[in-house]
Amino acid sequence: MAEIGRIQPKVDQITSEPSIFPVEPPLGMYTVQMDEKGRTKLPVDFQTFFGAFPEKKLYVTSLDGITGQIYPISIWRRNQRLFARSTQNTKAVERVMFNAQDLGSEAEMDSSGRITFCQALREELKLAGQPLRLVVVKGHVEILSEQVYQARRRAARPAEGEEITEEKPRPQTENVRVLEEMGLL
Repeated sequence: MAEIGRIQPKVDQITSEPSIFPVEPPLGMYTVQMDEKGRTKLPVDFQTFFGAFPEKKLYVTSLDGITGQIYPISIWRRNQRLFARSTQNTKAVERVMFNAQDLGSEAEMDSSGRITFCQALREELKLAGQPLRLVVVKGHVEILSEQVYQARRRAARPAEGEEITEEKPRPQTENVRVLEEMGLL
């Protein structure tokens, strides 16, 4: 039983481990649009999630050149420390870090809850002029273009008469999968 007045660490509901988040992340997938200036207005649940972190900076990037990611800056710094001390899969680390730096930039939410994506990221992922899907995955927000969303949707659902099995899982980008096994959030 907790003592009155004593702060208890937030516990992850799924793993029963201390959470790295100051509030519960949004659940489900949200659809957003990017305006002509490369800004995306985040849904209120995401504004609340990012706004609860002590530092308001975000890091917006892509690790694989296919999907985008929005990291609270504290989570991104954790990942940078992971990269720096990594002695395994150094080629995967180098490739992912190159993509992250090449396509990434720091951002902050404005008073309307919008964040600006850098031009390199918008162009590489072809984000303009289409619905974008946002979903929290392992400590960051994934940004899916319509093409990536539809491909994942098809892969997640069996074709008529087909079943998804452990022998035939949904494909992932190998370099990112390797880093996730190492602890990438």
